[in-house]
Amino acid sequence: MKVLLARVKELEQRFEKMELIHIPRSSHPFNKRADALANAALDKPKNFS
Repeated sequence: MKVLLARVKELEQRFEKMELIHIPRSSHPFNKRADALANAALDKPKNFS
């Protein structure tokens, strides 16, 4: 994450103005679907034969 933050700060210098907005995962319908699919995959029994 530190590497990504450093890259964001580097790129930020190229813009006159930049605004970051936090969007909670639970408030976006695509995230809800992605989370449901990920949970279903994690809950599925593994067959490592």
